[in-house]
Amino acid sequence: MELEPQFTQDFEVEIDGETTSHNVSLFEYKKSIVLKTTKELGSAFSKYLKEASGKWNPHLGIGPGWVFPQSKNEELNEVLQKIHSGELKSQRKKFIKPDLSKNSREKKILNLVKMLEENIPQDSSEILFEDNEDLELYIHFNREEDTITRGECVYLFETSKKKLEIFQLAKP
Repeated sequence: MELEPQFTQDFEVEIDGETTSHNVSLFEYKKSIVLKTTKELGSAFSKYLKEASGKWNPHLGIGPGWVFPQSKNEELNEVLQKIHSGELKSQRKKFIKPDLSKNSREKKILNLVKMLEENIPQDSSEILFEDNEDLELYIHFNREEDTITRGECVYLFETSKKKLEIFQLAKP
């Protein structure tokens, strides 16, 4: 059985600097309201949809959509009106391709990150890096979450396989 939308309209919205058309449909589904629209519009305005108590559900019986409690109907309608009028702007960040030419800032940063990652040991360890009258500075490599540390973490670098943390303990 195909559900008929309670509301359907095409929205002309600006996403990533380009104005495009997106169909927006509202359905009464079980005890909820379901918003069905394009993936592009949903992801670009997901912050506002979540603020109106929306939850993305890709496994609905009527296909993927944003699910809202019936009690949030007014909030949802306000959000949709503001999206349609252009009052709310896309929250999606446009991807900017990095400049990786030889002497670019991005290339230098990438090389430093790569060098740092290569110099983090595989094993878990702790080093007292500095100990003076004002503070103690500890470096932890690949610290386990249950490891007790001294001081406050002032620096964290983490990849999918390695982690470096610097803790600072101020002396009284």
